[in-house]
Amino acid sequence: MNYCHTQKAPLYLTLLGLAAILAIVAARQPPRSPDRTGLLLGAVIVTLLAACFGTLTVRDAGEKLAVKFGPVPLFHKNIRYTDMRGVEAARSSFLDGWGIHYRPGGGWLWNLWGYDCVRIQLQKTAIRIGTDDPLGLTAFLKTKLSADDSRTC
Repeated sequence: MNYCHTQKAPLYLTLLGLAAILAIVAARQPPRSPDRTGLLLGAVIVTLLAACFGTLTVRDAGEKLAVKFGPVPLFHKNIRYTDMRGVEAARSSFLDGWGIHYRPGGGWLWNLWGYDCVRIQLQKTAIRIGTDDPLGLTAFLKTKLSADDSRTC
């Protein structure tokens, strides 16, 4: 069984809107102003972030699960199937937010949009992968976990 799913979300549009506002405000500043330079630099950084957070692709990569924000693949993670101890469909909360971050007691969160996610229990921590296909990803990962269990017997 193979798995590859890409979630698309409008978060990048919000970031592009913010970049446009920064660029407009910068254009209204006097030339060679430190404020203008800072605003333009901010607009460039936010535009880069928008390009990084347009999609979230989760795919089977042989012996590991590959998780990649894109289309500019600056942020990515690989999770070996042999490191997984358990998997379940879950939901994140509004307070968890979006992006990539760690919450004590909750583990890592990689989420692009929405609250559906898959919680993967690792040996010492957990990682939640946001997805709009929580049942499909959970079913796929359970087949990988059961395949690993059968190889150790």
